[in-house]
Amino acid sequence: MVGLISKIKTYLESPSEMFLFYFIVFGLIGFVLYFVADSIAFFVGHFFNGNYDIIKKFIEELGIAFIIAAILAIVIDRLTEVILLKKIENAIEGLKAAPKVLGGAAELYIEDIFSRRNPQTQLRAEKAIHDIIKKQIDSKAGEIRLLVVAGPDYFKLGSIIGNLFSINLAEKAVNCKLKVLLLDKDSKWALFRSTLEESHPTILDIEESIKYLNHLKTDPDLNNKIDFRLYDAPPIAFLILTDETLILEPYPIIEVDRHRAPIGGWTPMIVVRNDYNNEIYKRWKEHFEYLWNKCDPASLQHSYF
Repeated sequence: MVGLISKIKTYLESPSEMFLFYFIVFGLIGFVLYFVADSIAFFVGHFFNGNYDIIKKFIEELGIAFIIAAILAIVIDRLTEVILLKKIENAIEGLKAAPKVLGGAAELYIEDIFSRRNPQTQLRAEKAIHDIIKKQIDSKAGEIRLLVVAGPDYFKLGSIIGNLFSINLAEKAVNCKLKVLLLDKDSKWALFRSTLEESHPTILDIEESIKYLNHLKTDPDLNNKIDFRLYDAPPIAFLILTDETLILEPYPIIEVDRHRAPIGGWTPMIVVRNDYNNEIYKRWKEHFEYLWNKCDPASLQHSYF
C-alpha cells in the first residue's frame, strides 16, 4: 500500500497531460489573438462595416482572457497537486505508524477509540456506548458499573442511553444490576471541579442525576436493580464497566470558560475487551470497587486514602 501511494505521489509531481494541453492551446490562441488583433480588426471592420477600434480592443481583451485561462490551467494543476501531495504524504506517515498502533491495540485488547464529544466521532461514540450497555442488559444478568462526575448525558429522561436504564433494565426477565458512582456534590472535589468549569453547572448536574436515579428507584421493577453512591475523591476518569468491556476516558485538570465544552468528553476514550483476565480491565474494575466500598452508605465516615 505504501509503495502504491509512493507511485501516485511520483506521478503527481509532474504536470498532468490534460492541464498541459489546456495551457498550450489556450496560450497559443491567446497570443495569436492579441498580436494579430490589428489585422483581424481591420478585416472584420472592413468586411462587416464595423468600428475598427472597438473590434481591435475586443480581440485584444479576448486574447488576454485566453492567456489568463492558460495560466490558470497550469496554476490550478499545480495547486491541486500540492494539496494532493500533502494529503498523500500524511497518509504515508499514517500508514507507517498504523502497524505499531494496531499491534499495540491488539496486545492490550483495545477494540475502539474515539472522543465522546468531538463532533467527528460523537455519534459513533454514543452508539458504541449504547450497544455495549445494551448487550449487558440483553444478557439478562451481570453488572453495569458507571463512574462519572455527574453523567448528565445518561441520567435524564429521554436520552438514548438513559432509556436503556428506564426501559430495557426494567423488563421483568432482566436480572442485570446497575451500580453508579457520582461525585459527592458537597465534597471539596465537586467544588474544585465546579471552579474549573465555572460556566457549566457541575453541581446542578449532579443533583439532577441523583434526582433521576431516585426517580428510577421508585419503579418496583428497578428498585432492586439500581444502586448509586457518592464518592469524595479526585475525579480522574470516566468509567463504564460491563462483564465483557471497559470504557475508559481520563479527565485532565484544566480550566474551561463559557466558550468551551465541559472538561469531560474530549480526551481519547478507549474500549477494552475483558479477555484472558486483562490486567487493564482488572485494575480499573478494582478502582471502581475500591471507591464503591469506601463510600458504603452504612459507614459513618469515609476514609479514601
